[in-house]
Amino acid sequence: MEIIQITLPQGNFYNPGTGEKITGVAYDGINSETKSLNGLWNHEIIDTPDLFDEELAEAWNTQFDEFSLAEEDNPNGGYVYTDYEKMLEKFLKEYEHEGWAAFKVLSTEFGCGSSGDINWYVLDLRMED
Repeated sequence: MEIIQITLPQGNFYNPGTGEKITGVAYDGINSETKSLNGLWNHEIIDTPDLFDEELAEAWNTQFDEFSLAEEDNPNGGYVYTDYEKMLEKFLKEYEHEGWAAFKVLSTEFGCGSSGDINWYVLDLRMED
């Protein structure tokens, strides 16, 4: 699956294929009526994504379980693989589904300093019949 990276300073994110609203201003939450969102990962909690497609969830859980077992086998204890973002992006690039794309969305916010957030969205880009 292709990963498309974009930066959004304000938080409005729409599915470019269907026009469906995914998130609103200041990331006020996910549009609960969206039908094209199949998965969502946040950089701070990559191990607990929101998955709305059964096949995607099964593939991710298998991948993450294999990763977790490899971590447990580490003779030195602790985590062998600490770059979860690379692990997630490898999974997304290798996952095949016609009409789907992954979006890596970097958001920036300014208040008392700047902060940022990274979310990966898996969207079905096909228009509904």
